Amino acid sequence: MSTEQSTEVIREDALGIYLREHIAASHAAEDLSGRLIDGSEDPQVDEFLRRFVEEIQEERAHVAGLLESIEDDRGVVRKGIDVATGIAGKAERLVNLAPPGQVAELEALAIGIWGKRLLWGTVKKLAEIDERFSAVPTDALIDRAEQQEREMLRLRQEAIIPSFASSTAQPSA
Repeated sequence: MSTEQSTEVIREDALGIYLREHIAASHAAEDLSGRLIDGSEDPQVDEFLRRFVEEIQEERAHVAGLLESIEDDRGVVRKGIDVATGIAGKAERLVNLAPPGQVAELEALAIGIWGKRLLWGTVKKLAEIDERFSAVPTDALIDRAEQQEREMLRLRQEAIIPSFASSTAQPSA
């Protein structure tokens, strides 16, 4: 009686593109956060966004480490083209989301956080078949992303009225 066992093999080329896209998106999110910090007059918003940028950088290091572990022998030029294409695509999508403004920018960041949560779920699933992915603390990163998303959506909610309404003086009765 023969027992055949199916072995799943990571498609490193496809995964490399996926990870590079997330790295590109993290750079776009960092830039967008910087613009929000520069335009903000609220110290609580500034504090959250500065911490958010630090967390983006830490999380990007996890993704870069995964990418290094799966990189094939493709040339530096090809990798650069992949990254540039990813950045251009992400930037175009961010720009086309809505008219410029704090609410639209916070929405773009919230969408990015949602994508990051999906990334960590993907890494967690891949850890089931490839031990290289087991070193990433996916549960903690998923929890962090959920906290970031809640805070980002709270900030967005608070920005709606100031962004789209103006105060008018009411005549005294």
